Amino acid sequence: MNEIISKICFISKFALFCFLPIFLKFPIADANGVVYFQDFVPSVIDRHIKSSRHLPVCILLRETAKKGSKLEKQIYTLWKNDSNSYKDWQFGSYSFDKNEMVREKRPDFMPAVKCYLGQSSSYLYEGEAKRSLIHQWLSKLVDKHAEQLQDATSDLIHTAIYTHNVTILAFPDHHNHHHVEEKVFQLSETTPSCKAFVVHPYSIHASELKEIYEVPDIPSILVITKDSKNRTMSRLFSRQHIQTKMLDVHLQALQIGSTKLYSEGDFEKNVMTLRGTRYIPKLIVFYAYWGGNVEAYLSAFKRSVEEFTELEVALEFGLVDLAQEPGKKLVSKWIRSEVARNVPFTILFHTDVRNDYLVQHGLLGERPTPSSLYQLFLTVSVNVTYQDGRVFSDYLPYGQTDPLQYSSWDEGPKGQLCHPWSHNKTDSDPTPRMVPKKKGTKSKQVPAKKHSTQQSWHDRHGSESIDRKLKKFHGLPLLTHEMWSEVIEKSHAPSHPLLGGKEWAGEVTKVALVVFVKADCRSCTNSLETLVKVNKALHFLEGGSLYLVNCTTERELCTAHNIRGYPYITAFRGQGWLGHSHCVSQNSEHLPYTRTDYHGVIQEKEIMKWFGKVAESSIRNLMFENPDTNMEEDVRLIGTLIPRYSRFLPRPPRSKNQEYYFSYQCFRLVCERLFGRAACYSVYSTEIPAREYKDPHLELVVTKVWMKRRDGADAVITQLGKSLASLLEEQEGSAIHRFHSKHRYNFGPNLKCEDDHGLCTDFITSFTQDHARLPVTHITSDAFHTDLRSENEELPVLIALVHQENITDNSDFLQTLHAVARELYDRLVVTTLDVSQYPAWAGQFVPANYKSILIAEDRDVEGMYSFPRMCIVLRHDHRKAIFYPPLGKTRKTTKWFQKDIMKKYLEKFLISPEKYMIQTEHF
Repeated sequence: MNEIISKICFISKFALFCFLPIFLKFPIADANGVVYFQDFVPSVIDRHIKSSRHLPVCILLRETAKKGSKLEKQIYTLWKNDSNSYKDWQFGSYSFDKNEMVREKRPDFMPAVKCYLGQSSSYLYEGEAKRSLIHQWLSKLVDKHAEQLQDATSDLIHTAIYTHNVTILAFPDHHNHHHVEEKVFQLSETTPSCKAFVVHPYSIHASELKEIYEVPDIPSILVITKDSKNRTMSRLFSRQHIQTKMLDVHLQALQIGSTKLYSEGDFEKNVMTLRGTRYIPKLIVFYAYWGGNVEAYLSAFKRSVEEFTELEVALEFGLVDLAQEPGKKLVSKWIRSEVARNVPFTILFHTDVRNDYLVQHGLLGERPTPSSLYQLFLTVSVNVTYQDGRVFSDYLPYGQTDPLQYSSWDEGPKGQLCHPWSHNKTDSDPTPRMVPKKKGTKSKQVPAKKHSTQQSWHDRHGSESIDRKLKKFHGLPLLTHEMWSEVIEKSHAPSHPLLGGKEWAGEVTKVALVVFVKADCRSCTNSLETLVKVNKALHFLEGGSLYLVNCTTERELCTAHNIRGYPYITAFRGQGWLGHSHCVSQNSEHLPYTRTDYHGVIQEKEIMKWFGKVAESSIRNLMFENPDTNMEEDVRLIGTLIPRYSRFLPRPPRSKNQEYYFSYQCFRLVCERLFGRAACYSVYSTEIPAREYKDPHLELVVTKVWMKRRDGADAVITQLGKSLASLLEEQEGSAIHRFHSKHRYNFGPNLKCEDDHGLCTDFITSFTQDHARLPVTHITSDAFHTDLRSENEELPVLIALVHQENITDNSDFLQTLHAVARELYDRLVVTTLDVSQYPAWAGQFVPANYKSILIAEDRDVEGMYSFPRMCIVLRHDHRKAIFYPPLGKTRKTTKWFQKDIMKKYLEKFLISPEKYMIQTEHF
């Protein structure tokens, strides 16, 4: 091998290649011999971690590379010992004083070492810096890695099925190998009593195993489960299922103990049949992987099963998977439609008082938490008992206090923290569990509530039922003024073809692509085939749908939206379910949608590329990471998230409930309103322990919203416990108000965001719009064609068409433009447009028919393709502009870009703009 490397080094043209083995293997030491490891750069860390399933990597995490440690020395010594089985692993370091964006979170204690045996399999050493302990830890990882990579055989799989409750067999192909392999090992580590095997396509056992387990095609994943009676069941997930949440949800359902997975026959026999003996009430969850918030729903049900089982309540629990054909048949045959509106749903099966007939009661609109299920028992007057026959009527839901409940201490961000509801008990007192009442205690009879006629969320906002009412033209739904509000403003996202046939629960924003056409429009007719293709493609984008509006019959609707050309393509981001909540104030003047117009060529690829950007999520959830310090956007909003039921949140006032806190839903509404104008991020709070976020299905609230601008200015807009007026006072004289005139906001001096969520939502939106604009911004086509109501909407827009070198920090042109922009800030919006980034769009800012003149004259008569130059336009008129330098004037002189001359010309235009405007191409 060494001879081969020497020959390669000798014949290579690149000397660096000869040293590649050194860079990969050997660390460095400083002059003092204390620092042993060389720091990985972030991109190298990512690459090593991605390939660590087959070549593990260990990273020493330290404060700085200037000072070594005992731990570093011991690890380096062990690694350099050729007798150790981990000598061929990758070892390196990373120092956190570099202020770089890396995936690694800063550990609580440093130095520390973290080893990856796969992207989703990391292990942190937390022991002493003793060589023997470290060697023992690394050796265990070696054994674990060897077990991971062992070649799957029929004997090994048979043994795993016998010793584990869940066995996963992955059959990847060459293209999906990494994705499938990572997925199964990640799931195996989060699933109790689970063993995973990867049957590689080149394995000598691949054909045999595919035949034994009847795997017809790859990639596929087979899940084999074993019940308490050692009976096995298998389920195969094929190519299309691997890309969805189907496998994840299936394994999550398997982890709910004391629960039966019902088939059609079992359900009829054990649930729907009365045998004459006492019928034990049954709680059954009907779910599907495409159901709204299904993971959180199952997580709540798991807590309830564990709670009621521990309390020895006489209940039976079950699950029915509606993504499988038996589940669908079962529902259509046995379940009443009024209790099965939204997936997932929960039904309580019980008998009447005399045990004569079976009754179904649905848990409507809530997750199956212990508290909500207990309220269901009381509401429908079900005789639920303990196993010993006592009536189950003394349960205390979480969050309610009782003298028998003692508080405990927890570690807070600034020391120890007591639970919010605690009384004068010390942490040395025992903390007993909620104690049931003694025998003989009479239970209170709660009168049954009247049947609610309130419509469900889906009844109010479901888009599928509305779309079915619309007439079709070549399969494209025709939208009229009567249905405009229902479709664009109120309905939520439609179903996704790969995620079952049910509606989403509102997590995906509905984005309607509306095409305005006319009956006598030849271009509309020619574009019809393309629009049909776009309509089909849109079904595979989350939240996407397409509608036609015939402006021949819908003149008022088209006039109201200022439609001037055909076909006219525009996208509306509806706020649907967000617009029907406490987040919207009664006096809100904000539109119930955000509009973005398309001005590209009518081709399927180009339209879908544009629509993909328009349909992106309004918030990027970073969890424990921070946004990139190098801002590409002009302004960003950052919301800090804390779990709603965290014990580190201040307790709401007595008159309030848990809805007291500003919800994530309201923050999302803000970001929907500002879509295209501000980038939104959400991050976890660093002031509480990370374990508070362990449950991935937590309901989160926003405790702080702050705004940051590209010029470095920032401001806290809202913060839990602080009044809005006090936060504004803290900003007096700060950089955030530079260039801006005073704004007046209507709220009292003591009003906090928690007091009025609707007003707070309006305030955050307005504050951001009022203070977002810089003197000079870099414009994009999407931002220019996004329709938002703000005071800047009526101002003329100066677009400086430039090359990249014209807008560098030391550019004379940019400095002059900034000087003029600052002085005319309240009268003019100044932007730059990089012509190399948007060449087609920039080419539209020319006089009408200029391209014909260009061809006839065979030269650029007016210098429209010489940059920099400027156009001044009105935002709502895309066919008129003023050009600078003025048309007919020579451009050979540089006087046009002197501050005084430029400002004087612009001031003349602002006095009487119609005098200078001329017809242009449609931009």
